[in-house]
Amino acid sequence: MTVVPIAFFLLGALITWLIRDRHTRTQWVVASVSAFIAWAYVLFLDVGSARSFGLSIWQPADLFQSPISFTIDTITWPLIYGAATVLLAVVLTCAAQPHAATAGARSFWFFYTGSALIAIMSANLLTVVIAWALMDFGALFFLLKISESDSARRSIFVRAGVNAVGVMVVFGAAMASDIQGITALDLASTSAAGILMLALAALLRLGLVPLHYALPTVEPLRREAGTLLRLFPPVVAISLLARVFDAGLPPGLRGIFLIAGGIGGIFGGLRWVLQDEMVRARPFFVLALVSLGLIIAVIAPDGAMVLVATGVLLLLVGAVLSLFAQHTPSHRVIPVLSAILLVGAPFTPGAIYAAAVANPETVVTEPLMSSLAVITAALLALGCIHLFFAAETPWPIGESLGRVMFNIGLILPILAALGIGLWRIQADYFRSGIFALTALVLGAGFFLGFRRLSTEHARRLRHLFQFIEPGRLYRLIWRVSQRALVELRGLGELFEGGSGMLWLFVFVIFLLLILL
Repeated sequence: MTVVPIAFFLLGALITWLIRDRHTRTQWVVASVSAFIAWAYVLFLDVGSARSFGLSIWQPADLFQSPISFTIDTITWPLIYGAATVLLAVVLTCAAQPHAATAGARSFWFFYTGSALIAIMSANLLTVVIAWALMDFGALFFLLKISESDSARRSIFVRAGVNAVGVMVVFGAAMASDIQGITALDLASTSAAGILMLALAALLRLGLVPLHYALPTVEPLRREAGTLLRLFPPVVAISLLARVFDAGLPPGLRGIFLIAGGIGGIFGGLRWVLQDEMVRARPFFVLALVSLGLIIAVIAPDGAMVLVATGVLLLLVGAVLSLFAQHTPSHRVIPVLSAILLVGAPFTPGAIYAAAVANPETVVTEPLMSSLAVITAALLALGCIHLFFAAETPWPIGESLGRVMFNIGLILPILAALGIGLWRIQADYFRSGIFALTALVLGAGFFLGFRRLSTEHARRLRHLFQFIEPGRLYRLIWRVSQRALVELRGLGELFEGGSGMLWLFVFVIFLLLILL
């Protein structure tokens, strides 16, 4: 039963690819039905007790003592349900797009979602390494196939390099920890060095270290495949980081997380508020929300559940904001509902971190971080309200069925978030209400302050943040790496032909002199 959700999505990818020669309407119906079946199955999974499944295929057993294994528990279920909801929302809203995605792109949606589920449900570090590598390889292949410009390919390789470093760090943690068994990703016996490496790998994938590493815009699929590529990698890292917090955060990581979360929250929140185009500003929404969850997870007693709630909101609210389009006046309620979810209103997943910050003990012991959390939440909500004033655009299609499917796909993540808050996640609603009200009042103050800015001052402020765009650093790294490759190529030419034999003699003579 544990691997059935993964099988559903991988099977959906295969079926979508096999019917690629069918009519577009048939492909859309099959994709919608496949996504709905997988979503419904995950919705009604029983997670009263942890379920595990191991696939022992590695030989020899003395060398590979930990098989590929998966688990579903209170940490993983909200995240895999959120991922399934995001895919279903993407498929449904695709019906209103004038240029439907190709069968290959739709197949990639299912494959990438299945890979994300493998990573989230990984029950040991060996499976985490394999799952992360599978996700990265799939994303790299897809992006290289659809990219046409050299600048986009450069950013793709930079992103792939950062991800590869993260995978190698997890592999090093697995080697240092020597964790065995398939019951759960139990990090209680992991060494301090192993925990540190896991935390570093998670920060790399979250985009906090280095700050907001670049991913090229996926045109014309940035509202579809781009949504999955933006939201799934940080949620996968959150699932691993939740295990780290569940095992107990080493004291040395506390300061690192608070600094990374503080910088990411302010930088990402301001860039999200000053957005001039919502989809392009989506990475800063991810950065700000992840930073908010990380700050509260450090100062709260139950950091693991805070991160789970953050991951759920990242998936569901992030999907709504990615797919949002202002076609009718009724669509204006969507940004308002998104803002309410982000400030941690009662009966929502965000109530977990809202109640943790509103705890009097937390406010007294961590006044600076508590204030920073409220400010970040207010900026996130204000960025959503920014969309409330977006100009209406005409429907790109004339079919009423496509419009209905788009509306269902747009409201589905919000309903799913409310369902999780009412059904699966419990919090102190009085404290969460205090936090939400404070963040909304502060957001209203920010709104009035930004309204007083002239157009010229707002433009200058936006340009200031664009000037410190971290992408400049990555372009410098790319040029340095290209120069290093040229130098290495020149060094390699010394060992070709007759000069190679000469250098071999020099090396042998030098070795003999050392030995003698």
